[in-house]
Amino acid sequence: MTKVDKHSDSKAYSPIRIRYILPFTIFVGLIFYALIWISLNDQQSFIESELESKGKALSTHIQVTIQLDLLLEDTIALVKRINELKSIDADFQSLAFYNSEHQLLVGEVDKTILNEIDLSRSTQYLDRKESIIIYKQLTDNVNNRIGSFILSLSKKNGQLVIWNSVLKLISITLILLLFIMALLWVISRRINSLTSDFIKEREANSAELRKQTVLLNKALQKEKHLGEMKTHFVSVASHQFRTPLAIIQSNSDILKIISSQVEAQLKDKMDRSTARITREIARMTELMDDVLILGKVSSNKMSKEQSKLDLIELCKDIANQFNDIKPEGREIELITTENIPTIQGDHKMIRHSITNLISNAFKYSKNTNPILSLDCKDNIISIVVEDDGIGIPQKDLEHLFQPFYRASNVVEFSGSGLGLSIVKSYIELNDGTISVETEENKGSRFKICFETN
Repeated sequence: MTKVDKHSDSKAYSPIRIRYILPFTIFVGLIFYALIWISLNDQQSFIESELESKGKALSTHIQVTIQLDLLLEDTIALVKRINELKSIDADFQSLAFYNSEHQLLVGEVDKTILNEIDLSRSTQYLDRKESIIIYKQLTDNVNNRIGSFILSLSKKNGQLVIWNSVLKLISITLILLLFIMALLWVISRRINSLTSDFIKEREANSAELRKQTVLLNKALQKEKHLGEMKTHFVSVASHQFRTPLAIIQSNSDILKIISSQVEAQLKDKMDRSTARITREIARMTELMDDVLILGKVSSNKMSKEQSKLDLIELCKDIANQFNDIKPEGREIELITTENIPTIQGDHKMIRHSITNLISNAFKYSKNTNPILSLDCKDNIISIVVEDDGIGIPQKDLEHLFQPFYRASNVVEFSGSGLGLSIVKSYIELNDGTISVETEENKGSRFKICFETN
């Protein structure tokens, strides 16, 4: 019987390092993989676009400079042109000139390319796996064909730059992952040690009733300490997360500096890439902040600073904050009655809760202004945030305020699923309640209530 209990307890407590370290490390790795993938695709698109622009510029230059040589079928001059391009352009692969009958004069070209070229077209661009091909016909002043050329530019140099960047990012990622895994391993070993001690003490003294009371007190202290350790674990892990994010942000800032020194077309592409990276970093930072808050709330470590709150002034201030920004060109409509009593509560918590609900109202509605209303009836103060957006399916209402839960109709919207859970915790910590009335595709109405003294 004792062996069965011990096995059960071991299953319940011992694999902390598996349950926390491995998933957390995989999570971090997936984030870095996504960032590397985004960076790779953006760089590849940029290099290919730059190479295509270079090809068009070169073909125009060639067209202008060799018309007379081509008309005279001066092969020596044409060979000289090819050698000049080969010596000055690292991306140059091949160049072939043809007479008016499309007979090869000088140069070389992959025979498979000839099968893809439409001789009836004046200009044709072929984007192949390893090169860009440009075919161009040349005509005289009366539009008679005098010849043509096929220019090939290699993608190898650009691909080498891309893979060098990817290898650097992968190296940094692996180093950071190893560091995080080592840190989490040390913490998990400590937690497992404490857990093991707790189990041994509980089993050794389970037969004695009088000692059980003493052991219970010890166990409660140990469990409290374990809770603190786990909260510390989440805190440390979240803070460690900020180190790779800071490195990525610093590299993004370097790219911004570089972008100011390049041509307009390239600058626009680089600015979009850095903006995307910055947005993802902001999302991860917000997620880490939410995880820390949720950890404090769940472990009863969230301290509340009580003060007298004027809810009318608070709601006006929040409304002005949004209306100064005008998200998507919209404003929040504030409706309030007079003589709303003050309440005792934590200013930051209640402000955060109202702000979060308004942000959601803007996010999940498109054309109309959300409404923030404040009223007091029968000694109950009501703060209501409503919109006419997508609403919430009835099947999701039961789980709406649970951590990491997101409604089934918000897949296309970004979010962690922590916002409403934190709002509910904040409101309940301030002796309030929160409820929701909603209808899918018609909107939602969130209501916060406080009793007056």
